[in-house]
Amino acid sequence: MAAAVDPALLGLRYWVRKECLVKVGVATLAGLHEVDLSRLARPRRRHGWSVSRYGDHRLVDWCDPDRRVLIAVAGAGPPVVCSVADLARMGVDSRPGASNISDGDQCEQP
Repeated sequence: MAAAVDPALLGLRYWVRKECLVKVGVATLAGLHEVDLSRLARPRRRHGWSVSRYGDHRLVDWCDPDRRVLIAVAGAGPPVVCSVADLARMGVDSRPGASNISDGDQCEQP
């Protein structure tokens, strides 16, 4: 039997995804009512990730109920997820604001 969907969490998930589309310039706040995400994938991959597409962009969202966090990112390229341990192993500065991951760095593709 499938687990029941929490309507509040589902609503928050749609909002977080729409918000990231605004931040990358795919949508506007005034036009959010026109953004339909209802057909996007609902199943979660391991570790709580979900990957889907909206137009030319890929959306990745991650839900961790234990940490009480839900995040989403949108981008034109394939998503790459790196753990802090992966970043440290590559010598990447993972502190907030640091941006030194190169195209050659390898992490996991969800």
